Amino acid sequence: MSDVAYAERKIKEIQSRKKAHTFFTLIKRFLKFFSSNHLVKSILVYPEIDTQEKLETIINKLSWAFPSSDVKLYIVVSKTLNLKTFSFDSIQSDQEVYFNGLAPAIQFIFSENVAEHLNTDMILLHDAKKIFNLQIMRHLARVEIMDENYYSVVESQVLQNYFYKTLSQKEKNNYQLISSKNMERLEYENQNKSKAYCFVTGPSFDRYKEFAYEDDSFKIICNSTVKNNDFLEYIKKPDLLVFADPVFHFSPCKYSSTFRSEVLNVYKKYNCFIGVPEQTVPLLLAHYPELESALIGISHRTSIKEKVLKIKVNNFNFPTSKNLWVKSSANILTLYMIPFASSFAKSVCIIGADGREKSEKYFWKHSSSAQFDDLMKTVFNTHPSFFRDRDYEDYYDEHCDFLERQIVYGESKEINYFSMTSSHIPALSKRELK
Repeated sequence: MSDVAYAERKIKEIQSRKKAHTFFTLIKRFLKFFSSNHLVKSILVYPEIDTQEKLETIINKLSWAFPSSDVKLYIVVSKTLNLKTFSFDSIQSDQEVYFNGLAPAIQFIFSENVAEHLNTDMILLHDAKKIFNLQIMRHLARVEIMDENYYSVVESQVLQNYFYKTLSQKEKNNYQLISSKNMERLEYENQNKSKAYCFVTGPSFDRYKEFAYEDDSFKIICNSTVKNNDFLEYIKKPDLLVFADPVFHFSPCKYSSTFRSEVLNVYKKYNCFIGVPEQTVPLLLAHYPELESALIGISHRTSIKEKVLKIKVNNFNFPTSKNLWVKSSANILTLYMIPFASSFAKSVCIIGADGREKSEKYFWKHSSSAQFDDLMKTVFNTHPSFFRDRDYEDYYDEHCDFLERQIVYGESKEINYFSMTSSHIPALSKRELK
């Protein structure tokens, strides 16, 4: 499966799958106008599962994604399966086991009983081809797709975000209160910082020891830099750790579970704050309740003009406890690191944002000291469509354009930006410290 990540991009096929998914999404939005919104407390997992390996894989993913006995799962299975024991041996190499026999509440049903459960709050398809089943199409407004071979981030975002859909508004408000209080503490502890450092994971990240970092500077780390103990000790204390990727950070795969274990270690040692997407706070706290005093859930916003008309709008925001949102983007530097650094300092220094050479066959190169290289295949195998459907060149061009516009916006607020290491990204190469 690792070939999925590094193979030549089949752009026409990617565009075809994108159009099909867009069409499906538009139909769903239209149908939702005629249906009422309600909490997701019951889920039908369809179609019939006829192998033990498939059953164990799906149960494990759902046990990660819906860690509550309040959520009832009705899973359609073949009568030939042994439903008494689960070994999970077939998925051990790629996934951490999250099934504990208690949450979520699972009930197995057979194909002849499906009609009795079509009014569940959500119909979750693990085989996207079954969307054309007439029985399912009648309930399209409540259909979601958790097929790892379907399209792009669709399956991984179900695993990352959909536990949030099981919460009442009161519960969501309580989680938002946790985030705003933690943000207030972050603001209080980092008042009057003149300089901020953003440590990104490109190859030049390894140059971090060439520089000295003021004790009173605001230090933001991201993603798998949490594995590098020498780095963390050298900078003395990270103030904020940020991450947001559905497959590397919010998945049951071994890479993601190992990453989260390192997050816990870093939090326990440095007592830093942790910035994540707003929808993921309940999921993380269900699995890691000890993070309650650290998590800051951040809302992502995209304007209607950009979402529908594809018109670029510079509606950037540098988050505060009273205004805890950022403009949506697909890269951790532009999503959280630049916005938070710009909220706390007038001078922002970036290390390790190398960008991409034309000859590369992946997003870009990473420092091995800030990546779990030996676990990468567990991500590729668990979420193949995430990589198969990514046009790396288009992604990179969008990133370069977004970063330039974001920095120009920050400069209009009298904030200065510097790249302390060399970069292929135009916005950074022309702001490189010599």
